[in-house]
Amino acid sequence: MQADVEIDYENNLVKTNVGPAKFYLFETGSIIHGPRGVEGANIVGQWIFDEAKWDKLVQSKGDWSLLGIPVKTNSPVPEFDAYVSLERAPVVKIPH
Repeated sequence: MQADVEIDYENNLVKTNVGPAKFYLFETGSIIHGPRGVEGANIVGQWIFDEAKWDKLVQSKGDWSLLGIPVKTNSPVPEFDAYVSLERAPVVKIPH
């Protein structure tokens, strides 16, 4: 999810959203390895949707087919958890 916000840097506060949220979903096909181990992923599908579609997904209790997004089950990508950890590492440190 991405939401643009207004920041009060003087008081280190997020004041308000300045636009609607967008949701991004990427399908990982395989993991990219390098000298340091897991370094990325090959993305084989991408979807971008708005809050209305997110609400529809929530109301359907996670039925991705209502958004036209196919779900593959029982075919996990090896080392996906390591890739997720890599992607969730902080990019920008916000002082607090």
